[in-house]
Amino acid sequence: MKNVPTQKRNDASRSVPPRPTLRNRAARAALLLPRMPYRCFVAWMIALGCLAGAVPAAEPDRAGIEFFEAKIRPVLVEHCYQCHSAKAAVEKKLKGGLLVDSRDGLAKGGDSGPAVVAGKPEASLLWKALRYESFEMPPKGKLPNATVDDFATWIKMGAPDPRGGDLKAPAAGVDIEKGRQHWAFQKPKLPDVPKVVGADQPIDAFVRAKLAEKGLTASAQVDRRTLGRRITFDLIGLPPEPEALDEFVADPSPDAVAKLVDHCLVENKWNWRFWPSAGGRRPGLGGRLRRTDSSRDVH
Repeated sequence: MKNVPTQKRNDASRSVPPRPTLRNRAARAALLLPRMPYRCFVAWMIALGCLAGAVPAAEPDRAGIEFFEAKIRPVLVEHCYQCHSAKAAVEKKLKGGLLVDSRDGLAKGGDSGPAVVAGKPEASLLWKALRYESFEMPPKGKLPNATVDDFATWIKMGAPDPRGGDLKAPAAGVDIEKGRQHWAFQKPKLPDVPKVVGADQPIDAFVRAKLAEKGLTASAQVDRRTLGRRITFDLIGLPPEPEALDEFVADPSPDAVAKLVDHCLVENKWNWRFWPSAGGRRPGLGGRLRRTDSSRDVH
């Protein structure tokens, strides 16, 4: 039987066990949970709850809110909001920097400090002002003693206030009376026609007056043929027919322009329309013009 040589073992050749990782620790803790006593388990859960986050503060009790709504808010609205509210701040009527239309406004106070100290009426400037001790609020006259006592009771209750804490002043509301002064809501009135030399029509008088105000002068009077072409182009977008233009030039009557305008708007033969051609060209850019009462194209 052959002797198998034994390997000499020493401390240097021993393998170092791996350092336990966070995952291994969590696994060991999970194995220990079933063996953990009940009391230790409860204590462990309580500790986890404390670490999870603080418990939110309890809301004001219903009785305190009802007392505020019945006894405090109406007095503030009637006697204080006029000078100590966000609306007063918008209207530049805020007094002493004090806002009483919000919970944070009362806690922050004004230029003299916090207006309300929860639980301490004697330290609350609001209650002292209602008693006419330091300030006098409202300034028009002292409130009944029963109302002042209600504020003391409310402060002793902890000054419960369901109103929000946003101190931002709201945007100014719509001024109905100012809106009625807008020109769109005014009855039409005939303006006085300016007295301008060379103006045959009221509209020409206004145009010439504005030109003179800007230091400008009107263009020279055009001839009858150019005027007829401009009128026709403006109304139908096409040059006039030669016969109609010759008739307008030869008409010496003062209402010749009016008759040409009526002729363009009323006569069916002047009922022209712009139509893009099949090639995609547009009028004015090498396109085609087609009459509604005829199939021919005008190039």
